Amino acid sequence: MCEGGPTLHGDLASLDLVDEVCLTIAPVLAGGPAPRIAHGQEAVDRAMRLGHCLEVDGVLLTRWTRDRQ
Repeated sequence: MCEGGPTLHGDLASLDLVDEVCLTIAPVLAGGPAPRIAHGQEAVDRAMRLGHCLEVDGVLLTRWTRDRQ
């Protein structure tokens, strides 16, 4: 389990070390120059599937998992 910013997430994803992601989705539309949740030097595309989703006061608490085969 690890908590960090976009650069750490990007490094872990590029090393293929991410098995699940817990993501909170708030009902807010925001924009700006900030990088994605995972930011790195190379493009990474890993398929994830929804493990859990819970709605609390309009906020979605999600857990995404990765099937390793």
